[in-house]
Amino acid sequence: MLDLQYYTKHALNEEDAALFLKHFKNDKYNSLYAFIKQLENMDNKLSWINKQEYKIKLLELCNRFKLGLEPLVIPINQKIEFLESQINIGIDFPEFQWKNNAHGGICPSCGKKELFVPNHGESNFIKCSRENKCGYKSSIYNYLRKEKGLQTIDALLELAKRIGIDFDLYQKSLEVHLDTEQINFKVPKKVSSTVTTNNEVTYTKFDVNKKYTEVNFSKTLELYSNMNEKQKFMMIVTSIYEYSLTSNQKKKIKYYKSRGISALTYTKLLSKVNLINTKVGYLSIDDLENLINHLKEIYSTEDLIHFGVINDDNHKYPHSFKHYSEEGFCVIPSFDLYSNMVTGLKLRNTKLAQWQSKNLKEPELSFSRIASPLPFGLTREVLQSKNSIIRLQEGSIDSFSLPIMHNTYDVSIAGVNGMRIEDYGLFENKEIEIWFDQDYAGQKSAYGIKTLNVSLSSTELSHYSLLMKYQDLNDSNITSSKVGDITNIKIQFINSDIYLDEFNKHLNLFKDKNINYDISISKGIKDLILDAGAKNVSVKTWDIELGSDINEVLQKNNIEKITTPSIG
Repeated sequence: MLDLQYYTKHALNEEDAALFLKHFKNDKYNSLYAFIKQLENMDNKLSWINKQEYKIKLLELCNRFKLGLEPLVIPINQKIEFLESQINIGIDFPEFQWKNNAHGGICPSCGKKELFVPNHGESNFIKCSRENKCGYKSSIYNYLRKEKGLQTIDALLELAKRIGIDFDLYQKSLEVHLDTEQINFKVPKKVSSTVTTNNEVTYTKFDVNKKYTEVNFSKTLELYSNMNEKQKFMMIVTSIYEYSLTSNQKKKIKYYKSRGISALTYTKLLSKVNLINTKVGYLSIDDLENLINHLKEIYSTEDLIHFGVINDDNHKYPHSFKHYSEEGFCVIPSFDLYSNMVTGLKLRNTKLAQWQSKNLKEPELSFSRIASPLPFGLTREVLQSKNSIIRLQEGSIDSFSLPIMHNTYDVSIAGVNGMRIEDYGLFENKEIEIWFDQDYAGQKSAYGIKTLNVSLSSTELSHYSLLMKYQDLNDSNITSSKVGDITNIKIQFINSDIYLDEFNKHLNLFKDKNINYDISISKGIKDLILDAGAKNVSVKTWDIELGSDINEVLQKNNIEKITTPSIG
């Protein structure tokens, strides 16, 4: 039963509290919601009072009480936030028919197998990767409300059911009752360790016998109207790439020099500088208008809008180039394995505007649903080479900063989501080295994440050994959400033996206190590539004082300290 003494003390002054309890201290309510509803309808309950003046006094008191209780009611958005924090969408929502790792699910909007859960499957959002065509995005709660048509309470009940929570007891735990000090609203679960697997992945295989086609662009263009979507898109991005190679390249060279990538200052980068000069294009701001006019002479405006090259009619600047830079873009191609066509472009922004966030430093011009672009450097030549080593770097800047070594090839990949998981099959029987950034984000992408999840009551949290670790939650690897008496804590570790001792310290603490916990593992690129059949995968590490990433190592003149003798 609701503790009326507690609520009168916290919502009324001393005089009002005494008056209310004088008349209603024996009333019983199962929930704060029911109590507030009663306060809103006290007329019938006060029918025994003959003096109208006194009745009005009590009615006004009840109204003040109701208003005083409102700040003590946990808002609905906090309940949603708590329930969503407990959800593992990739596991708890199998109806999306995920291919793997909370990727490749059926989009509830367009019906394509392009749905994914951001942040390596740990977000409470679902998104469709067809941003130019579909763009569906929703929290999992809003998915239940809008796509499933559930009312608010039904959506909350559905979330609670999927994660093993008694919603009525959960709501009761947010209130102060006489009949219990601590309410366990979670359905008891056995300790589990969940590892996301990729057993259902159909991996891409490189067909060594498939003929390589030199496409005659001019003749092929005559067939454009009869092409499918993939062919049309490849024609357009190939046109953009070819145009970018004909523009003035001086600012491109200047940009890479500003990043320390120069054969004049470091001769062993000669091969990489030659690669930049011959394979990377450039589009200045002044070039973009001419480029759009050039494309409009060849392709329809509708297709250029459809494939995300130019803005649509409703944009502030209709038919302008889709991406913006203060200066220009280095144009980095993704090459088709079986022809001289381009399947996508990365546009390295050489100067961000003040209003642009850092995640706009290298936007993509791609249409992955129909023409999956491979990372720069992953070419037919690389896959045909036997007994070579493929080195993976986080982006083209790092790739260009690393001198070529004997029998090695460098591929720039944007972290764990830089390739479709299916395309990891191209690394079958290959020797792979991962040269990712040495900071937390880079190592997380390389090794993956092991997460320890616990839900602690205030009593458990206040225990000295727990208090020291989790009361002051400033550690960026520890996140928490609190609703009522329960604090849900998520502790993340890089899934490497290097961090095993620290992981075990936390794990043994919960074991010693007999606290239920759950372990989940999100694979990094190392394990994903091994799953795809690579011969061997190793992760390159170095002292972060030498530089957090390869380009920083280069600019600090420490590149020789992390590489073996190389050739130019």
